[in-house]
Amino acid sequence: MKRKSLLTGLLCTLTLGFLRMEIPAQTADESLRNEVQAAIDKGLKYLKSKQDAATGAIGSADHPAFTALGVMAIMGDPRVTDKEMPAEAKKAYAFLLASQKDDGGIYTTGL
Repeated sequence: MKRKSLLTGLLCTLTLGFLRMEIPAQTADESLRNEVQAAIDKGLKYLKSKQDAATGAIGSADHPAFTALGVMAIMGDPRVTDKEMPAEAKKAYAFLLASQKDDGGIYTTGL
C-alpha cells in the first residue's frame, strides 16, 4: 500500500512540475494565431461554397441579410486589405445593391 501511495505522490509531483513549465509567449501567441486563422479560413471556405456564382448571393437569394452577414465575415478576414477586395465580396456587394428598393430597403420579397 505504501508503494502505491509513493508512486501516486511521485506521479502527482511530476505532473504538477510539467504544468508549471513556462511556454514562451511568442510560441503561445503563434499557436493561437494559427488556430484562429485556421478557423477563419474554414468559415470563409464554407461561405464561399454557399455563394451563387451567377447572382453573388450567399445562401438564399430571397434573403439579402444572409449575404450581408456573409460579406461582413469575408471583409473581416485580417488578411483583407483596403486595396484588394476579394472577388466574392465584390459579387456580394453587387447583389446587395441590386436588391435595394426605391424606399432604401434591401429585400427581394414584400415585407
